[in-house]
Amino acid sequence: QLLKNDLLHLNKKELTANFRRITQHDILNAHLHRFGLVTDPKCFLCNQEDETSNHLLNCKMLTEVRDTLKKLKLNDFEFFGKLYFHFRDLKNAAM
Repeated sequence: QLLKNDLLHLNKKELTANFRRITQHDILNAHLHRFGLVTDPKCFLCNQEDETSNHLLNCKMLTEVRDTLKKLKLNDFEFFGKLYFHFRDLKNAAM
């Protein structure tokens, strides 16, 4: 019931980000590299680890963003949704 309540009030972006995290079908380099769509699976920000959903939760280059989001007292799904799309916006701006 708690999970259902957490999901019910997510916006479309937050739902999308969490669906992508669960299914591991996303626009992150590790996934795209498996299909030969990018040459390097590494994170475009830190270039240290493969760019995966789980990496976004630990990437040293996103520490400040994560700290800011933590102050908002979001549930885990909201937190990840906002982090994922912030990262995607950074990546799009760099292209």
